[in-house]
Amino acid sequence: MTRTEPEASLSSREMSARPRGPSRRFFVVLAIIAVAALGLRVTYVMTVTRHDHGFYDAVYYELQATRVADGLGYTDPLRAINPNTRSETPGPAADHPPMTVLVLVPVAWIFRSGFVMRLQMALLGTLTVVLLGLLARRLAGDAAGLVAAGVAAIYPGLWVNDGLIMSETVCALVVTLALLATYRFLDRPRWTRAAVVGVLCGVAALTRAELLVLAPVLAAWMLFTRRIAIPRVRASAAGAVIVGMLVTLAPWFVYNQTRFKNTVIISTNDGVAMAGSNCPAVY
Repeated sequence: MTRTEPEASLSSREMSARPRGPSRRFFVVLAIIAVAALGLRVTYVMTVTRHDHGFYDAVYYELQATRVADGLGYTDPLRAINPNTRSETPGPAADHPPMTVLVLVPVAWIFRSGFVMRLQMALLGTLTVVLLGLLARRLAGDAAGLVAAGVAAIYPGLWVNDGLIMSETVCALVVTLALLATYRFLDRPRWTRAAVVGVLCGVAALTRAELLVLAPVLAAWMLFTRRIAIPRVRASAAGAVIVGMLVTLAPWFVYNQTRFKNTVIISTNDGVAMAGSNCPAVY
């Protein structure tokens, strides 16, 4: 049977280098790691973070998700709880990108519970552990995949955020999915698969604004990589990544132009970020 052009664009060396399908033992051990990862995260929620009453980004995400679930849209949740501004109509809000709130909305609508939202984040964090294992396995084999999953299961930089209501958990999940989609594209270089990468990059940017750079980086790699022999395939893939990202960002961008006087691409917290990362006393 004749191979299609995109498939033929991969060298025979690349085709032979693809790892075989994961063994049953791999999935069994990965499942055990996932259960342990979930247990750690749920224990952390039950014993520590459910009693956390600190006022930080988690409060914003919880309150904003509840307002969206109530049909109030992305309006300022902090003004609604401030005694000095409670009687006023909350204005539009884009203090943070919308995706974390959007992920939380179903739980907010059904349970109206910050505790359940934390458990939801623990589940998403566990899914990230599994996906990181699959990603590492795609790169270096079964053993590497299990080691990566094991490290991710106990790495504090992951499970600490997974017990909170923060964007880092959703971000880690989406970026891992984007990288997996990139390798899936390499298996069969088609523009549709590249577009999926772009959509996931757009979702990542709607989770954390700094990830706007992810799509250009992956698109540039697809454009210049030697792992795909045909220039036209590389160019169409790079273009599909950028278009996929822009299409994903477009609804939020257009929505913001109807709400704010100034142009808001992703969020309005760039000034706060710059102020918080600089210290006038040092200068």
